[in-house]
Amino acid sequence: MISVRYDDPSKVSVSDAINVSGNIYSHKYPCSTSDCTPYAILFNPGMYKIELWGASGGFLDNLGAHGSYTSGLLPIYSPRTLYIYLGQKGEWAGQATFNGGGKGTVNVTNPENHVSGGSGGGASDLRLTNGPWKNFESLKSRIEVAAGGAGTSFYNDIPIDGGAGGVLEGYNGTIRYCYQPYKITNSSGGTQTSGGLGSNSSGINGGFGYGGDCGSGHHGSGGGGGYYGGGSGGFVSCRVTSGSGGSSYISGFDGCRAIAKDSKPNSIHHTWSSLHYSGLRFYSPSIKDGMSEIPCTNSTIDESCTQIGNYGHGFARITIYEQHDPVTIKRCHPLINNFYISVFILIYSE
Repeated sequence: MISVRYDDPSKVSVSDAINVSGNIYSHKYPCSTSDCTPYAILFNPGMYKIELWGASGGFLDNLGAHGSYTSGLLPIYSPRTLYIYLGQKGEWAGQATFNGGGKGTVNVTNPENHVSGGSGGGASDLRLTNGPWKNFESLKSRIEVAAGGAGTSFYNDIPIDGGAGGVLEGYNGTIRYCYQPYKITNSSGGTQTSGGLGSNSSGINGGFGYGGDCGSGHHGSGGGGGYYGGGSGGFVSCRVTSGSGGSSYISGFDGCRAIAKDSKPNSIHHTWSSLHYSGLRFYSPSIKDGMSEIPCTNSTIDESCTQIGNYGHGFARITIYEQHDPVTIKRCHPLINNFYISVFILIYSE
């Protein structure tokens, strides 16, 4: 068994946000606004599959770029509480979203103006430390992050697609050109070590845990949240760009770059390893971007049900694979035993 509660119940407004079906615990975005709260989950010793879906960006019909999907098996050796932060989906002409989605063009209220931009979708993540979502020490404690997609821009009745949430890097935004000699740079997706760049003129860079806000009142769109968020879109005369997607991260996933323990808000650096400084790592980790086929966000597991990226709010699903005492986990689980054997052979061969 695991024990699930809201870190701040006063912010919850969704009555059916938690669903339990046998050994599967599913979690929806529990709030109706961007002032939300994480789930606080007490894990007993055992092996757990943890799946996260990042939120999508916003557009006229909320059809912004889709969020990423992450999964992995996490062994827990002693009782401990971890925190799940779910991303809020972006909206057309929306404010910044919970867990890192960048602001859209918030002063545009009429689609007939032919200009607008959605806000970015927030990332969904698993942390060791709670607190406000943007608190640096809390962000630094993330061991699994599913990126959010960027908002989509709109100009002269034509959508300008935002960048989807990515794997190691988020997808770049899109440029819509007119036949004029104006120069504009595209926004870029978040990476493993830096936020994505905002488009020149009015775009704003993403950063550690957040997508860039749209700097224009009428054009461009917000970047998606992520391990590092994507940059926002902008405009120069009649050339408009959209925001870019965030990057994802899992401790133990090849190619990911873990943040160093001694990093500070103004001095962030990374190791060359994917393993988080806490020592917690996932086995059989997987990351799928927002353009790929991923499992559906259901409260039960249906392997025949798939979708392309995640559309809507972030989602989380925890499956209890095994619950044992810590010694049994270390001695008996084949994934962990294989890891220890591999380490022994590597050391012996050197």
